[in-house]
Amino acid sequence: MAATNMLPLIPGLQEQIDNIQTVNTTIEPLGRAMKFDFVNKCFVLQDGRPVELSTDEEKIQQWIRLIILTYKDTYDIYKGTDFYCNVKDAIGKKMSGYNAFYQSEIQREVREALLKHRYIASVDNFSIVQTDKRTWNVQYVVTLITGQTVSNEEVV
Repeated sequence: MAATNMLPLIPGLQEQIDNIQTVNTTIEPLGRAMKFDFVNKCFVLQDGRPVELSTDEEKIQQWIRLIILTYKDTYDIYKGTDFYCNVKDAIGKKMSGYNAFYQSEIQREVREALLKHRYIASVDNFSIVQTDKRTWNVQYVVTLITGQTVSNEEVV
């Protein structure tokens, strides 16, 4: 008795399998980034030249700080882009009875903003404390696609 194939023959199946494209899993390096002084609101210069950030961790930490401090459509250069974090919407609101709601909104805004970066895989371990009426201390851990973790703390 001849062996029969239990699965039906699907015409063109092998051709479809051969044409499956593999996903590129290489991590493209981050580009150049110049060090920014957030207190004086200017780039750091040394001998008249901008200081370049050397590690990916420094570049990502600076990017995180910049996006969290950037409110949507505040600066012309970012208008029409996806580079913003609207945490200011929740700051300064009356907190009586709504503190948990505003904390979750800040957490959502920060997480959504940070996940826009191609190197950031997840944002976890949030701790949000209101220090006064208009100030929040936001702590979190960012996991990069390389597996490295970066702990951050921002005052917004």
